[in-house]
Amino acid sequence: MAKIRWIRKRDSRQAPFDPTKIADAIFAAARAVGEEDRALAGELAEAVTVFLETRYEDKVPGIEEIQDMVERVLIETGHARMAKSYILYRDQRARVRETLRVRREIERGAYQVTDDLQVSPGGEARAEGWSKGKIAAALVLEAGLDATAAAEIARAVEKKVFASGVRTTSTKLIRGLVDNELFERGLEAPLRRQTQVGIPKYDLEGILMDGQKDVAGLSARIGNRILRDFALEEVYSRDVTAAHRNGSLYIHGLDAPLSFLEAHLAPAGGRLGDGGPGKQQIAELLVAMDSVVSRAIHILGYGAAGIGTDLFDPTPVTAWLRGGWLQRPEGGLKLHILISRLEESGPEAIRSILGAPDRVGLEVEIILHAGEDESAAESALRVAAEEIAGGRNLSFSWGPGPTNGYLLANEISLNLPRAARNAGSGNFTTFLEASHSMISLAYQGLRQAHEFRSRMRGGSGTPHAETGSGEVYHLSPIGLADAIRGLTGADPAQGGRSWETHLEALKSLRSAVEDLSELGGPKVRLGASSPQPAASRFARIDLSTRQGYSRPSPSPAYANGFHLGPDIQIPLADRISREKEIARTAGFGAFVVPRFTDGPPSLEEITDLLRRSKGYPGPVTVPRVFHPIAED
Repeated sequence: MAKIRWIRKRDSRQAPFDPTKIADAIFAAARAVGEEDRALAGELAEAVTVFLETRYEDKVPGIEEIQDMVERVLIETGHARMAKSYILYRDQRARVRETLRVRREIERGAYQVTDDLQVSPGGEARAEGWSKGKIAAALVLEAGLDATAAAEIARAVEKKVFASGVRTTSTKLIRGLVDNELFERGLEAPLRRQTQVGIPKYDLEGILMDGQKDVAGLSARIGNRILRDFALEEVYSRDVTAAHRNGSLYIHGLDAPLSFLEAHLAPAGGRLGDGGPGKQQIAELLVAMDSVVSRAIHILGYGAAGIGTDLFDPTPVTAWLRGGWLQRPEGGLKLHILISRLEESGPEAIRSILGAPDRVGLEVEIILHAGEDESAAESALRVAAEEIAGGRNLSFSWGPGPTNGYLLANEISLNLPRAARNAGSGNFTTFLEASHSMISLAYQGLRQAHEFRSRMRGGSGTPHAETGSGEVYHLSPIGLADAIRGLTGADPAQGGRSWETHLEALKSLRSAVEDLSELGGPKVRLGASSPQPAASRFARIDLSTRQGYSRPSPSPAYANGFHLGPDIQIPLADRISREKEIARTAGFGAFVVPRFTDGPPSLEEITDLLRRSKGYPGPVTVPRVFHPIAED
């Protein structure tokens, strides 16, 4: 059986046969339906080659005959979705070629640049004269081609346009022709750089219909969608993007690739309110961070009296809120104020701050730290219990509170139940290996995000250095308790071997993340900053694909980070004790008391719960409805 050496192009020219181009076309069709198996595309291309060599032993096959054979192989090997994608793409290109066919006889070598051939950029822009040089220059600048290759592609595009007989064309059509030339030459990287980012008309109509009641937020929703698509195509590599799309990872902040997710701001001196009006300094920090933070701002190290009871009265803060914050889609940012000491007027200041959101449309949370003095801690405990019982958004912590700020640049969450399901019941070592592979891939994504930020900043340092905050990245596990339950058959909240396995896994995860600091890339920490929407998305995808574990209750999401699941009812003293051990193992923590449906807790129950939490290193949050304290 003779090897195929040549193929016949559509213009009757013969060109060397290159099976990698068949593999590229099949892989493009596979990617269009969400598949990323490059090796499979190569195997299918080999099958096409074998069939071609059998059928065209003494002939030179044409492009259309090769494409027919690709369709046949895809269908007969059971890749129907891929075949449909390939057929649709082939039909689309055929329609374009039909549009560009010669409408009148043109002698060879008779292509002339005429003054009346115009190019319209679209919209209301004026038509411009034809320029092959502009196409070549754009390919060098935008696609990164060398001048020779760019000139060759520009000539090919010009030949098609002139041969078509049209007198008016558009930059959009020219881009399509350029993309086709890049694709046929197998120039995948330049093609990706040249690709336009937008929203299909059908999807855009859906957004417009859904947004009729929120016209003001339409532009933000459309812009967020475009930025999200851009980030997945341009910022992250294909394997990282594929892991996000299939639910193994979750990349936070895709719709704001240059924003910081969170700002943890420590004012100069560590304590705002010393030597000046706190609200003015708060306003200055918030205004500085408004345009660069997308999720939450944490203000650290305040004394309650230093903030003042009139923080949200007419001040620069209120002006900032009304001028920018409230225009953000879906409620905007959250403001967390960490109060490190409670003066005499502190309770009044706290009530004023937490009562303000109803007036300015802002979600504010206060985290009250007890401090090291026993008398002050008791006073703070009493105030915290009273405010929580009164329904105010306050958490309590026995520690002195953080004083070092940082900017959270990006965060990627890890789907640990997926890793456990893939490892199989009882295969703890395999689970750790799969989890470490997830960490490596997620770290690759964080490096790519960091490099993109540096490139956009022109290599300069972290912006807003005046806040005294460094730039960090988080790798955040999701659903460790669900993963361990799947591996061991028992919930770690119940104790025993399952609980020991939970802690062993957490130690391994923390060690793997800490080892990344030796690689010389961005500063990465183990995190648990934002379980939502990652936990919900992971559970939803795993439920539909049967790749994870079902929840023991109707809960729509996996357990928060590396904490115990909220569904197992155990004595609260045991839960608090185990959460303390988890926080010590992780190096930090934030404990949310599980919510159940037994009615709001009393002041006495809240006070007792906060006393029991003494020794927990992070904030303790008591929802308005929670499980009654079980007897020891």
